Amino acid sequence: MAWFLCLLGGWASFAETKSMAVIVRILRIVPLLLVLPILQGCPKSLAITVYNNTASELFVELENDKTKWAPGTSLRFDANIDRLEWVHEDELFIPVLKVREGARVVSYKLLSARRPVPMEYIGHSPAKAFTSGTEEYLFQMEQDGNLYIVKPGAPSPERTLDRQPPGFPIIPTPTDPSG
Repeated sequence: MAWFLCLLGGWASFAETKSMAVIVRILRIVPLLLVLPILQGCPKSLAITVYNNTASELFVELENDKTKWAPGTSLRFDANIDRLEWVHEDELFIPVLKVREGARVVSYKLLSARRPVPMEYIGHSPAKAFTSGTEEYLFQMEQDGNLYIVKPGAPSPERTLDRQPPGFPIIPTPTDPSG
């Protein structure tokens, strides 16, 4: 009973031994350490979905792999987003989608500090373990080869892509097919 009172801050004479004093201090700090991540905030995770609205079968080149991207289908990158190529730009690392059609390979810098995404184009999902939610971005590949940003909840394929925010659609950059 005496040690319990000591933990609550009472009966200081119980903590007269050095070892007990150290234990009491540590036990008083533990609740603070448990609450600190909540006060600090957890990072948002990232999810990117791309829809192929072309008539062509494409391939998305991933780290040490490629994925078939059939017309009229979506690819989602969330837990596997690290398989996309990431480039360093303006002190940030940004995801790059590499798409192959036959021998031609093009790249799309999906998110960039030079091309901010308006809030109405960013979807949000509830928090999961150790994140404060997920930011979701939807893109649609069109026959012209450009990658259009789509508002959350829009149908696939989105038919009204004529009004894109500044910096969109994303125009492809030719890439060396060997790597």
